Amino acid sequence: MLDNFKDWLLRRAIRKQNPRQARLRNYKDIRNVLLIYKNEPASLHADILHIKDTLVKEGKEVTLFTIDLDKETTFLDRPRQAKVLELQQVNYDLLIDLTLEPCRPLHYLALYARADCKAGLELTHGILDFMIAVSKQVNASFLYEQIIRYLKMINSI
Repeated sequence: MLDNFKDWLLRRAIRKQNPRQARLRNYKDIRNVLLIYKNEPASLHADILHIKDTLVKEGKEVTLFTIDLDKETTFLDRPRQAKVLELQQVNYDLLIDLTLEPCRPLHYLALYARADCKAGLELTHGILDFMIAVSKQVNASFLYEQIIRYLKMINSI
């Protein structure tokens, strides 16, 4: 019952969010990237660091952002205000949500982040501008590669 209420609150927050104009940026022009991810399991950290290194080698400024689900969220699965304010200090060219399974606090972070383009796995409608739908279990590296591949394809047309 409480989970249904938490889901309703998230959907309400999505509806109330000011309409924003999504912009698919030319990949070459993207300067700063925000990677949002769930910090579990521990094996994911190697993938995240590899993704960050790849982006840095391409000349992108990368910010890693996650949340401690026990300490930085409310009982309604919302991020605490301090975490949201920390996230909103910078405007990003691209947000890549590397969340691989539904996680309300991370969905809120993706919703409240200031980014021209938001991309990730198709988990919640209304937050991301560019969603990847997959029929199998994927890892963060695969998701990242697909997002970048399609962004490059879109901009080459």
